[in-house]
Amino acid sequence: MCKGITDTFIDQLPEFFSKIQTLDLSMTSITSRGCFHLASLTSLQNLNISSISELDGRGIIALATGKHQSKISDAEGEPGDKQQLSADEESFRIQYTIDRGRVSQLTTISAQFATDVNDLLFETLATQVPHLRNLDLRNCTGFDANVGIPSSLKQSLRLLTTNGVKVAFSRRKTSGVEH
Repeated sequence: MCKGITDTFIDQLPEFFSKIQTLDLSMTSITSRGCFHLASLTSLQNLNISSISELDGRGIIALATGKHQSKISDAEGEPGDKQQLSADEESFRIQYTIDRGRVSQLTTISAQFATDVNDLLFETLATQVPHLRNLDLRNCTGFDANVGIPSSLKQSLRLLTTNGVKVAFSRRKTSGVEH
């Protein structure tokens, strides 16, 4: 694992490598926040973000849309600061969205072992990444194996394949149980 590649490094990429077309960030230390910064790389076509322990569906959505949602209270203060907020203050500080643009040229995304993969992710990719042709989400988590694949996910997968996207998708198995 390359611990030197972090969100801070990713934030600097657009300044120095704005025309980069292929990027392999597998096994790095980036988070969903780092994926959001990748949205500024508008020439990016091929991206490997597999085997990243902090990567989840929310990060891939941020990459695809160029929008990152965060609680306002998380953005204020230092990391780890615990602010006591009343119920009214908490409801007021719900969420804000930062818009960074989007990686409209992305044709290949490999995000194996991502967590919290859900139907919203597939729907977002189907509607927000028009040039996507290859999507690899093998060994991901996010669905209850006892429930199966929700119909909304099946619809999004159908839309992706109708758009010409080759999808590799499987749920991660742990202790003999498929997830």
